Amino acid sequence: CGKTVIEPPIPCGYPTVPDCWEQCSVPRECGHPADHYCHEDGPCPPCVTLVQKMCLGGHKVMPFKTPCHQPAVSCGEVCGKPLPC
Repeated sequence: CGKTVIEPPIPCGYPTVPDCWEQCSVPRECGHPADHYCHEDGPCPPCVTLVQKMCLGGHKVMPFKTPCHQPAVSCGEVCGKPLPC
């Protein structure tokens, strides 16, 4: 991100990228703010913001919150809908 710099002289063998302790500035697809530090490359870790979700069968909104990245939640009731297979 460029917010952390290593002032010269840089000793031999020093890591080329300094650790950055700033909040990650990459926007999440879900819209929640980043809850992790800046990283050099690769994808951000999954969003762990707790949200309420509808169960897989669409019966009800679950009474507990689950991490945003979790795609499906089961209410434990018999659904009655045919499986896609």
